Amino acid sequence: TDKYPKLRFGIGNNYPKGMQAEFVLSKWLPEEKPIILKKIESSVQCIENFASIGIERTMNLVNNLHFT
Repeated sequence: TDKYPKLRFGIGNNYPKGMQAEFVLSKWLPEEKPIILKKIESSVQCIENFASIGIERTMNLVNNLHFT
C-alpha cells in the first residue's frame, strides 16, 4: 500500500529464477554481515530524519545510497 510511508530494503537479484523466497529466508553469509550492519545504521538515521525533517527530505537523502 502507499497509504503510509515505509522503510524498505532491496534484496538484490543474486538468486536463481523462482527462488526468491528461499533467498530471502536463508541465513546471511558471513561476508554479508558488514552490509547488514551498515543498513541497520542507515535505517536508524532514516527513521530519525523522517521524524525530524519529513519524508520528502529524508527520501532525497537516502534513496540512492549503496551498501556494497
